Amino acid sequence: MEAAFSPDGRYAYASNYSMYGPGFGRPGSDSCSPASGYDDSFVYRIDTSTLEIDRVIEVGSVPKFVAVTPDDRFVLVGNWCSYTLSVISVTKAREVRRVELGRYPRGIAASPDAKTAYVAVMGTANIARVDLENFDVDWIEGVGAGPRHLTIDAGGRYLYVTLNGDGTVAKIDLRKTEVVARAATGTAPRSMAIADDGNSLYVVSYHSTTVSKVRTRDMKVIQTVETDHHPIGITYDAQTGQVWVRLLLGQHHGVRGQLEGQRRHRVSPPPGPGSPERPPSRHAAQRRAAASADGRGCLRRGRRRRQRLTEGARSTVRARSALHSSGWRTRST
Repeated sequence: MEAAFSPDGRYAYASNYSMYGPGFGRPGSDSCSPASGYDDSFVYRIDTSTLEIDRVIEVGSVPKFVAVTPDDRFVLVGNWCSYTLSVISVTKAREVRRVELGRYPRGIAASPDAKTAYVAVMGTANIARVDLENFDVDWIEGVGAGPRHLTIDAGGRYLYVTLNGDGTVAKIDLRKTEVVARAATGTAPRSMAIADDGNSLYVVSYHSTTVSKVRTRDMKVIQTVETDHHPIGITYDAQTGQVWVRLLLGQHHGVRGQLEGQRRHRVSPPPGPGSPERPPSRHAAQRRAAASADGRGCLRRGRRRRQRLTEGARSTVRARSALHSSGWRTRST
């Protein structure tokens, strides 16, 4: 599903959305709760020198976002359907704590001193603040609808959150624990990345099919570039000043504007109907009821799912020329 690297780059930790095959009879989906009884899944530790999996670590149901604390002490995993945060000890290579959070934990950011983890709980308007010493939880409440992705500046003063339901990115002053500014970037802002100097955010808006550059000083959108269908992931390469965008491609096969790159097929299933990451379609409930009533629902859903996987392969594209001319490659403004 997603991955994070150890501070020294030796390991990558990748979450596996759902398990299939012998011994796994309840694969997860995006519309769920702990009562759904979906199977627990796993995080894989990958040795980056060999690209081999050397540890398999059990976590909760439908693990999504993964973060490694700056001191390389913990790997933190948001379990979407378990409503929990898994805390993995790096030295023990196993889960040592599971913290109850609430409906749909998503983005995670650790403070630079590695004492606190912030978790966006997407089914609420709140961000959980988890003490990484005693694992107590308190809350930054009312930040906005559908908090999804988090990033924190190098000084640990400001936390940024994409608000999928509001179409904005919020800037939170962690000394005041309140929102101090917002930027409207597009419909359904999903993931973001911050430049190394902390001066710029790069935000993908899923339904607007755009990537926006936001100046953190005043939260002003200073550039917007079109992408192909449904941009969903993004990262910033500090060595080159380039931005990489991951797409969820439907019927669009070209790369618009001056973005170029290489497609990468995905392995995670698309978000299910009725979750914060994919709202239900107009007739989804009627279709589910009809399929269940005639006894052929499982087969039909399986066929539709395979079709979505074929038509909806995720891609990775590299943002280059348009960004180079405006300073995205060279420096933040």
